[in-house]
Amino acid sequence: MEKRLSLALQLIVVFTLLLFVACGGEEPPYNGEEPELPDVVIVVEDPTDPPDNGGYIAQISHIPSYFVDLSVYPPQRLVQGVLQVDFVNTAILNLNRVYFSLPLNVDIMAATVNLAPSHFHKFGNILRIYLDDPLMPGESLDIGLVFEAQIVHEALEIGANPHAMWFGNFVPALMVVGDDGWHNYPFFTTISNFLVNISTPPEYFATATAATTSTIGTDLNLSIIDAILVRDFAFAILSNAYNSRQIGNTTLYYREPNLDEEALQAVLTRADEAAAHFNLRIAPNPHNSLKIVEIDLDADMRAYPGIIFVDSAHLRSLQVHQSLTRGIASQWFGNILGTNPVAEPWLACGLAGFLALDYEFSPDWVSREIRRLHAAHNLSLNYIDYNDLYMQHTRGIIFFYVLRYEMGGAAFEEFFTTFYNRFAFEIATSRDLMAVAREFHPDLPDDFLEIWIKTPLIPSLPIRDTDLDPIDTEN
Repeated sequence: MEKRLSLALQLIVVFTLLLFVACGGEEPPYNGEEPELPDVVIVVEDPTDPPDNGGYIAQISHIPSYFVDLSVYPPQRLVQGVLQVDFVNTAILNLNRVYFSLPLNVDIMAATVNLAPSHFHKFGNILRIYLDDPLMPGESLDIGLVFEAQIVHEALEIGANPHAMWFGNFVPALMVVGDDGWHNYPFFTTISNFLVNISTPPEYFATATAATTSTIGTDLNLSIIDAILVRDFAFAILSNAYNSRQIGNTTLYYREPNLDEEALQAVLTRADEAAAHFNLRIAPNPHNSLKIVEIDLDADMRAYPGIIFVDSAHLRSLQVHQSLTRGIASQWFGNILGTNPVAEPWLACGLAGFLALDYEFSPDWVSREIRRLHAAHNLSLNYIDYNDLYMQHTRGIIFFYVLRYEMGGAAFEEFFTTFYNRFAFEIATSRDLMAVAREFHPDLPDDFLEIWIKTPLIPSLPIRDTDLDPIDTEN
């Protein structure tokens, strides 16, 4: 803690000086147009092999640690921040640049590498920081950023209304680097640690991904959040118009009116019961608290590690229990076990969505719902591309339902819990998934993934109208 605080103080001094000198700004240190980015990865400029092990090294295990100071001004909808993160080159290639993922409304004021001013360039939601010397495999450096953001009144994952501000995927985050270079996918992140200080006016308070320690003052409130082993740091700034209610490890933050006592109790009870169910069915979740926050969204809900944002109207609807269960299941598949949300959006979302359906409803109802989704998907191909995000999530749910049918209920339970435990806190691929599946069902067809995920038209479902109980009965 003392080291982190010292680094932060040094960064603040450096950033203050940077405001008065031209150290590079948002222009690249060369002339010419910015090269177009490829769709999948940003190729590393210096593919020189490291000197040891004939050009290859063992996988380096490193968890980035972020130290962040945020000052939030809700009346102005303004956020100012200072960030420091330790970065280790875990690839087998030398790196000349480091890349961060940014929300579109964040402006980078200055950047440092090992406390020295650094050139940088921001394009879209990608930040490129230039290194004076190549960073070899296994080497590390400290990167600092100073940034600010003006939050517009939009119902997105980052937004504001007169009573709250909410922030998902807001903190600048290191992009994923592999042996093939930097992956420029948005929201594709590695497990990290976050120590975050948030200051707000006294009439506001913060709730976030992990447990919050708050100090209430006359001029400002200070919240300290220590989030360990998470893929994103999400938080909300709420006014005193909010109420809170807790059952077990689940807390609901809500506004009046139109949320009566019975509905309030039902939301909290069902959410806490769902979390307890998945703790038993999958594995104990190391993040043992969950926050549900009412805000204004462009969707029913958005789930992040330890916190779920729910649209105000949806919170008061009959469908809220099912969507919350899906968000809770994603705490395991999506947050702890990571996947590539652009290359394989069906994987984690599909498994979390299927497990939520399986928990909420009877086997007969789930079977009918899968048939409905199947028919709707194939009909929608007339006007929606099958790579559409919603279509991919639907395909994922259908895929796991058919996989359970092929494997049998007992084998499927062993399969997905083994898959989770093997790849918890890592990034899993469809190849990893199918390898684990074949451990429990060696006769799985070679083209199973191709047929049910990659072929636009989903084939007919091989499932009887009277489906058997998936857990207690083998097919």
